[in-house]
Amino acid sequence: MELELLEMFQKKLNTDPPKSAIIKDRQGFFYLPISYYEIMLDDIYFGQWTTTDLTTQIVANEVIVSLQLNVLHPISGVWLSRTGCGASAIMQNSGASVTDISQKKKNALQKDYPKAKSEALKNAA
Repeated sequence: MELELLEMFQKKLNTDPPKSAIIKDRQGFFYLPISYYEIMLDDIYFGQWTTTDLTTQIVANEVIVSLQLNVLHPISGVWLSRTGCGASAIMQNSGASVTDISQKKKNALQKDYPKAKSEALKNAA
């Protein structure tokens, strides 16, 4: 019976998201927002998930984030961990060298850091 439950759970994880959850950005790219992933993690794991081991690194004009996503498997009762990483370019003034971080736009990291963290969580999920 547990094997059947595990298979059913796995099928639920592998279902496509509803078209209504998919967003098109200004450049015409389609994506799922971080809120979708967080809601699905809450729904699938009954809120029994957390992130740990958050690390941040700046390389040239990019912010890189790594984290661990930990979920309590609702069938087996075992905690599972998955590592995720994400990056985002730090917005800079036009013509700036990628290594000249002094040319970053004002408050650029208020947008770019959350984007990198979001990508890390999505990658782990």
